[in-house]
Amino acid sequence: PPPRPAATVEASLRAECAGFRVLLAEDNEINQIVAADLLQSVGLLVDIAGDGQAAVEQAKCHAYDLILMDVQMPLLDGIEATLVIRQWPGQRQVPIVALTASSLAEDRRACLDAGMNEVLIKPIDPAALFPVLLRLLRPVAQGANVKATDGIDPSRQA
Repeated sequence: PPPRPAATVEASLRAECAGFRVLLAEDNEINQIVAADLLQSVGLLVDIAGDGQAAVEQAKCHAYDLILMDVQMPLLDGIEATLVIRQWPGQRQVPIVALTASSLAEDRRACLDAGMNEVLIKPIDPAALFPVLLRLLRPVAQGANVKATDGIDPSRQA
């Protein structure tokens, strides 16, 4: 299909996915602010983890509709964090999008091999981000995927 105009993608994302919960795993404070603002501008609820270990802990305690995972982070990098999250029942279907400064094919392959669904190059461009979010969140919005709550204590969800 032909590419959709950015305004249409943004409007569709807002209409279909507003209120969805996203985990942003990013260690750079400026990148956290920029990405959170972009995500919130289309109605998404954003939790932030400042390193890979925090991302793993938050994913263990909360049901997320999508995770944006920086590849280069302290404690656990994004690939290691993804490998841990993908081992849990109910977390195999949660879309995970790699955020990386590297455009090398082997780095992209490593992200996909770890279980990430998509790879976006930083700095984050809304024209690249929003279509990926819409494509990955639309099945959740349409009820095609069960929410990833298996093994998560409902009393710990915020």
